Amino acid sequence: MSISYQHAHAILQGKRAITPDTALRLSSYLGTTAEFWLNWQGIYDLQQTAKPHQEYIRGLSFFSKNSNLESIKQCHLFKMGGLQASW
Repeated sequence: MSISYQHAHAILQGKRAITPDTALRLSSYLGTTAEFWLNWQGIYDLQQTAKPHQEYIRGLSFFSKNSNLESIKQCHLFKMGGLQASW
């Protein structure tokens, strides 16, 4: 497999990412696919990015019963690049 103990340990501790090269090595050794490992890394990255912004994300209610036209416009502008994220 050619992945050192230190490399594997750093991945398991969340201190090192699974690269495409590492994904290929893991998939070969463990009988899975490289896509499995890269998807797993992507999910982890997304969770780590969202963690400090959880309150902001929970507060987004653009399409709830309480939404007004202004918040829908802001959502549209944000998606089109007209507003900068405030996180």
